[in-house]
Amino acid sequence: MLRLILLLLLLAAGTAEMGPAWGADLPEAPPFHVSATFHPVGPIAAQGALVWLHGTYDRAAAGPPAEPDIVGRLAAGGFDVWRFDRTRGADGLDAGGEGLVRGLEALRRAGYRRLLVAAHSRGAWIALRVLAHAGLADGVVAISPAAFGPRPERQAEAMADWTAMWRAARPAQTRVVLVQLREDPYDPDPAARRDVAVAESKRAGLKLLSVFLPDQPRGHIAAYMPDFDVRLGAQIAGFVAAR
Repeated sequence: MLRLILLLLLLAAGTAEMGPAWGADLPEAPPFHVSATFHPVGPIAAQGALVWLHGTYDRAAAGPPAEPDIVGRLAAGGFDVWRFDRTRGADGLDAGGEGLVRGLEALRRAGYRRLLVAAHSRGAWIALRVLAHAGLADGVVAISPAAFGPRPERQAEAMADWTAMWRAARPAQTRVVLVQLREDPYDPDPAARRDVAVAESKRAGLKLLSVFLPDQPRGHIAAYMPDFDVRLGAQIAGFVAAR
């Protein structure tokens, strides 16, 4: 009996040392945190890490929204899902870009083989700032980028920042998906924005997929509707996750 008890104690100690199969080797990567929706396996077992950035959320909301279905599609390809949840009202573009770079550098040091960034609205505008850091992200999905609101008097400022952001892109083989949807008041001149992205991607050698004004889905928050992933998910995931 004593030998059986000792054996059970040894087995329990070994299990405790291993820890949970899905959380044993997760790194620290502030300001990111692991998504509670998915089970990460760590940098050794995962194909890579996907960082999700939400847009600006309503003041009445309890917190940032859950990930849309497109994130689940990418996670199914073997990517651990991390979140960069910025706080409404303290969400500067430059500060957000710096935080994104800092977190991605931590994930890269931790050993993730591939890094993808997917984002919506203000998060997407911030996500595109990573292009100034050659090779830091292997892929970026920018859905309905927006940061300056829909008011006409702010559109010159928005276009200037958009152009400067793309011109800051450093030569790299990063895969970038730019999704622009119809009836989006935060993108009043989609053709002009697309033209900048195409020209600067060509200059920097980026691999760009422009999903430009598909008939459906429509509207600024369409990324969160199931129809978005049904119609566009396979095309986006197939492109950004390709090697």
